[in-house]
Amino acid sequence: MVCINCQSKTEVINSRLQKKSNRVWRRRFCPQCKNTFTTIEAFHDLSFIVSDTKLPKTSPKPFSRDNLFISLYLSCGHRNNPISDATALTDTVVGMLLPSIQNGCIAKSDLLATAQSVLEHFDLVAATHYKAYYSKSL
Repeated sequence: MVCINCQSKTEVINSRLQKKSNRVWRRRFCPQCKNTFTTIEAFHDLSFIVSDTKLPKTSPKPFSRDNLFISLYLSCGHRNNPISDATALTDTVVGMLLPSIQNGCIAKSDLLATAQSVLEHFDLVAATHYKAYYSKSL
């Protein structure tokens, strides 16, 4: 990576994995201008497929983090700051789903159940809304 001030190469002087958010925190140093700064590195795009096991004739669809965020945002609409709540909930759900992905595929019922479980621990009103609108295929 290049320095944000002088665009010369930087060195990593400290690095930590953030398990919950599946990101890497790095402290970087520029030997040229002696600048120190922090970066947070994350996956830009998760590529896996969501399949509906209850409807085997339907074709699997690519996972959309945006669709997950929107469903959680709509469920958190009654809260003071639904955008930040939905963002954190989306990170939590995706982090919990990563270990259960097998061969690049996850069952739609697993995705819905994980989101429902996370919401139940966070806000019962949001969990009730999510269950009413999105968990029809559970």
